[in-house]
Amino acid sequence: MRTRTQYLAAAALIAAAPLAGPAAAKDKLTFAYLQDPVLEAVMWPMRNGKVTSDTLEIDGRGYQIPALIQGTASKQWDVVMTAVMAVPRAKQMGLELRVLSTALRYHKSGDGAHVWVKKGSPYKSITDLKGKTIATYGLQSTGITLVRLALWKKYGVNVQYENGDFKWQQLPAPALPGALATDKVEGATLIHSQAYQAAKTGDFVPIARTAEDMWELFKLRMVSAVNVGYAEKIAEKPALYREFNRMLKASVTYTLKNIGEVSEAVGKETKNDPAYFKAWFEQYSDFPAAVSQNDIDAMNKVWALSKELGILKDFPDAKTMIWEGAIRE
Repeated sequence: MRTRTQYLAAAALIAAAPLAGPAAAKDKLTFAYLQDPVLEAVMWPMRNGKVTSDTLEIDGRGYQIPALIQGTASKQWDVVMTAVMAVPRAKQMGLELRVLSTALRYHKSGDGAHVWVKKGSPYKSITDLKGKTIATYGLQSTGITLVRLALWKKYGVNVQYENGDFKWQQLPAPALPGALATDKVEGATLIHSQAYQAAKTGDFVPIARTAEDMWELFKLRMVSAVNVGYAEKIAEKPALYREFNRMLKASVTYTLKNIGEVSEAVGKETKNDPAYFKAWFEQYSDFPAAVSQNDIDAMNKVWALSKELGILKDFPDAKTMIWEGAIRE
């Protein structure tokens, strides 16, 4: 039997213990990113408890490009994956975006940035396509802007949409391979999953490798997309945005270290070949979730060339658009 002293000691311990109750509610940041299977691989570790936080919940969802553009202007989300070209355009509209991290940085060979033609076609170089139609998924996208800049600077062709050397046609992304295969267009840019299939089947062949061209010309790995927040929102809760950056970086790191596990899971969820995800990270692009000097220089370069081509009226120095809390490489 317990003595009085033992009972008093036990009571003291109970009184000193914290009361059990519901866990403290976490703050939440909404994150809109491009609807693409690869981005689901980036998000998978956070969605499956491999990367966690005591203070922050990230509500991340994928959207098509038009929705991302509209939502960026309306400040619908806290963090948005947006085109590099959108940053100076937003500033001209009075939107003060801040770059939290780089989202898409091309590899030097950049297998997702080619111009393709049908196997066996008479077109062997980009100059052979003069007067012909090049189909693309987004005439105003940064990806196609980078393609145009590379063709202009490397091959000396006129890439203006009006009275240029090519006829540019915008099609829904799923329609691009079919249009090329049935000779409705002579050339096309393909989204990454289509480029992966083209490389496997050999049905289409590249006649211009524009990411490789840009590396050769400027010794820069080009950046097509960045993750941004709004200056005023970040100023209100900077600690949350720092935690967002930490979690996103940790999620990418987990994916890269466990690419087999993540590829199998996301491949099943999205009905994609698991091998595609490994190939994407090795041959197409990085999702750095950080910012390097290369990225700053690449943004300045694409903005300067875009101004020279008449796409932009003006642009800021990219280093002034990087949030001070960004993870640096």
